[in-house]
Amino acid sequence: MLQGWRMIAQPQTPDAAGKRIADESRADVQAIVDSLPRRSGQNRTDTAAFLMLSAGADTAQLAEARPVALSEFEHMNPMDQGLLLQVGWQKIRSPELVSAIRGMLDKPPAEFVGYGQPLERLIELDSASARPYVVREICDPHSTVQMKQIAALPHETLPETDACPLQQMTDNAAVDKPNGVTPWPEKALISARFASTAIYPQMLELYRAHPEWNDTVRGAVVAYLVRWHPEIEAELLPQSIREKSTNLLYTYNNVKKAWPASNP
Repeated sequence: MLQGWRMIAQPQTPDAAGKRIADESRADVQAIVDSLPRRSGQNRTDTAAFLMLSAGADTAQLAEARPVALSEFEHMNPMDQGLLLQVGWQKIRSPELVSAIRGMLDKPPAEFVGYGQPLERLIELDSASARPYVVREICDPHSTVQMKQIAALPHETLPETDACPLQQMTDNAAVDKPNGVTPWPEKALISARFASTAIYPQMLELYRAHPEWNDTVRGAVVAYLVRWHPEIEAELLPQSIREKSTNLLYTYNNVKKAWPASNP
């Protein structure tokens, strides 16, 4: 050292410290990825789910872990399955999951997951095999599947289900809110999406007999009625309703957006 000089240790800059931490974190994740071939059983399953959901893996690491996650998906716990179908879907989306998702739909619904999310993903991957499950859920009065989760099924109508939501709505016609057992306003939305023209007279009669219905139900039923008889729109949606019932109009327009492009 030169006489008269002192060596001063320079602290790491924030950028350098951040890069060091990021490099260490990536190395830790890579070690877990590299360990996958040595893992087996539930440990392998849980590790694959962790890498896809929680480890902070980068794109390359996710690509390495993905084949294992696909093969282990059917063995994952319901919570991890549900999270992958929801927030992790773009990381794992693959036709290879059709069998596993159908397996989820063939079993009693898992708590916090239900049938809605698996059914929505099955429609994306294999709509033909999804149809029987959609029919089942429409006709189950206790189903919590939402219209938006099944709206993409590529069928204009499902005539074989017409009687189901009609009966459910008739049975609950005087109920202004979901009763905790039968989520019937959702049944009204589903009817507006899938019911055929065959039940038009009954739906019109129900609508006119129950002005006390909430705006979600009324908007859905109006959408159904207008779908098959557009000329009735002026009667059911006069300017006075358009100005006062914003929630009704919101539901009405949302249902119309769910109709297939080929809607008559």
